[in-house]
Amino acid sequence: MFVDPTQFGLNEDLSTYTPDFLQDEGLCRDAGVAFHFAPDAQEVYPSHFETLH
Repeated sequence: MFVDPTQFGLNEDLSTYTPDFLQDEGLCRDAGVAFHFAPDAQEVYPSHFETLH
């Protein structure tokens, strides 16, 4: 599970998007998911990684 900050445009406010991690985790568990990956933006986009040119 990951909220991708690159999906938000200049006038869209990432800080007001508040996913409910515990609820999402419960839904995954109820669906039989044994493992889920929930990285932060730094893990997905490390400092040496370029997404735009």
